[in-house]
Amino acid sequence: MTVKHFLLDTVRSFIGPKIPLFNNKMAAIEKYSGLMEYISNNLTAGLTVKKLAACVDVSVPHLSADFRKNFGLTLKRFLENQMLARAENRLMHSHRKVKEIAEELGYANEYTFSHFFKKFNGSAPSVFRKNYQKLYSPAID
Repeated sequence: MTVKHFLLDTVRSFIGPKIPLFNNKMAAIEKYSGLMEYISNNLTAGLTVKKLAACVDVSVPHLSADFRKNFGLTLKRFLENQMLARAENRLMHSHRKVKEIAEELGYANEYTFSHFFKKFNGSAPSVFRKNYQKLYSPAID
């Protein structure tokens, strides 16, 4: 028995009557694994639903509707969430300037990146970093 099958059997034993829902979600994850990998490897501010639909050779409406049906959020919102997570990670785990992070993520300038970040995070990138460092940096006596 492979580790994957063991883990799936263990999870199934905990979710009991919700197995059909679990199986549907697992099928959706497997169906979209290639697309998710592509997004992860090519995540920039220029990645759009239209470009992704072209990559998997389906129409934009079909991809959008199917993705929302399977994951409960739009593909555009998923892209925004992935971009935000990557931006937060860069801000938390590097000392690079916000401008450099914005360029790395494919934004035209620091202002556009900051606007995006504040819209979805609620604070400016520099404030987010400062708050993170305040909470998680070791205290110096």
